[in-house]
Amino acid sequence: MSKSKWIKVISIAAFITIAVLLVKYIYAQKDDFIRILYLKSEYLYGIMGLSLLSPLWGFRYRKIAVEQMGGKIDLIDWFGMQAIVNLLSYFLPFRGGLALSAGYYKKKCGVSLSYFTSITAGGFMVGLYAVSMEILVGLLFLLLMKNRFPWILWIFAILLVILINLFIFFSRKYGEYVFSKLPFQKYTLPIVKGFIVLIENRKVLLKVIVITFISEMIHSLRMFCVYAALGNEMNFFLILIYTGIDYLSDIVSFLPGNLGVKEVLIGTATYYTGNYFNDGIMISLLIRFSGFLTYFLYSLIFIIPVYKRLKDIK
Repeated sequence: MSKSKWIKVISIAAFITIAVLLVKYIYAQKDDFIRILYLKSEYLYGIMGLSLLSPLWGFRYRKIAVEQMGGKIDLIDWFGMQAIVNLLSYFLPFRGGLALSAGYYKKKCGVSLSYFTSITAGGFMVGLYAVSMEILVGLLFLLLMKNRFPWILWIFAILLVILINLFIFFSRKYGEYVFSKLPFQKYTLPIVKGFIVLIENRKVLLKVIVITFISEMIHSLRMFCVYAALGNEMNFFLILIYTGIDYLSDIVSFLPGNLGVKEVLIGTATYYTGNYFNDGIMISLLIRFSGFLTYFLYSLIFIIPVYKRLKDIK
């Protein structure tokens, strides 16, 4: 069996193991998790409304990436296809959905796989920088207003900001040279190439920043509704922290749907900010379910147009 197949087998085995452990944990804590069945309806409407709104902005980055290479793309391509890809990502490990969309845009719009991967990775860096600052601001307000100092989150956030700024410095000053010497250049070079493309085109960079800002605003409002739906006292700085951690949890893609990763990271964040670990798990489950339902509904709408488009470009 090849190395790639072994990795997939390990990923599937880990997914099943984590799913079983998660179910057992929820069952053991059922007296606490039963709260998720008695959420306030007004917040549920808010969660789903914002979940349905989020892709209208988040998917626009794909449109920008394709148009940057001169490709023509319409609503079916940048929205419908991406909704289906994101739905499949709940079942595919290692960002398999990204490979599917990259292959689609290559056939449909003539965009090279390497370019699409690079520009997407560059966009992730913009988002990563934004959420790292978002987490730091949230932690600062938590310290000033609640006198809480979750040191492990502070260390994580500061290290993240330092690493991102080092990445930006070396990318702008030395380009691809430094990163081509690293042992994991297979993963770093696409990010560097995409980031350089963005910073060299201020118009595109501005669009990406605006999309990132609006997307994070929507995600923060959704996090507000999720957190409030569980009956917790609301603090906007906690929302900033949890929204940032949620974004980071989506970057790790070893398992299908990042099962377990999101739950552990958000659970850890809630625990170290003075709340309960179980609250973090319930938050992640609500976000996971609302996202899945959103992509499922949009996929139902676009599955036939996308299928016809796929037949035409074969």
